[in-house]
Amino acid sequence: MSTTQLAGIASAFALVAYIPGALGAFIDNLSASLPGERRGRAHLTLLPPRPLSVAPQMAGELLSAALSAFSPFEVELTEIARFPLTDVLYIAVGNGGDQAHRAHAALNRGAFYYPEPFEYRPHVTLMVPQEKTDAGALQKAATAEWMQFNASKRFLVDRLDFLRQHPSGAWEKLREIHLAAAA
Repeated sequence: MSTTQLAGIASAFALVAYIPGALGAFIDNLSASLPGERRGRAHLTLLPPRPLSVAPQMAGELLSAALSAFSPFEVELTEIARFPLTDVLYIAVGNGGDQAHRAHAALNRGAFYYPEPFEYRPHVTLMVPQEKTDAGALQKAATAEWMQFNASKRFLVDRLDFLRQHPSGAWEKLREIHLAAAA
């Protein structure tokens, strides 16, 4: 079973911002070069996978309403890091992390509440390690590649994708939600 799937539920739901352009393509290629479980296209997760207590159509409407209070925001990706308990490699978020954290806190309630196994930390997952993986060596190699990327490491979060993961592991986009322009 994929580590993104939740045991005992028919499907999981998530809210993500895909990373566009050259930055997204670079991260996709970097992730593909690492051994371990792939996590799909490069993205920043605002709501990690979870079950829902309402129908997907209603959930999409509730998300759209809740996100109407949020303006687009810029995210800066900073460095390659590793979660100590899991050895998952990720790209840390600098500027924009506070807005992602606020959105997560505002959304992780009511129909979207889920007692997540780890505290929410805005990041971009690169690799979930396999057994006997030298995560330290992979982090060093990924850092060297990251340092070679000379284009902007910033992207605008102005739309989010509400996704459903099927038992097969495949993700389906249910709704695209655009963040309102600043007033």
